[in-house]
Amino acid sequence: MDDLLIRKALSSDIKALSNLAKTTFYNTWIHENNESDMRVYLDQTFSDEALRKQLLNPNIFFDLLFFRGDLVGYLKCFRGANFKKQMRSK
Repeated sequence: MDDLLIRKALSSDIKALSNLAKTTFYNTWIHENNESDMRVYLDQTFSDEALRKQLLNPNIFFDLLFFRGDLVGYLKCFRGANFKKQMRSK
């Protein structure tokens, strides 16, 4: 169990979180999208700036999962208002 670490995301994690989010979303959804649309979506949704804004939002939080020091997963949660309202405020 010492190999696993779960902790709250920090601003210093943005680049690694962006890379992981883009990779996992791409691998999951590319078969239902075209490459051009996918790139636009990834660049808008998982850019460093978009994630930075979300990290600053007190109603959105990210937990990160590390295995042997490598970021291998994340969890994004919303507090309070519903998901659609949160996404409109980004």
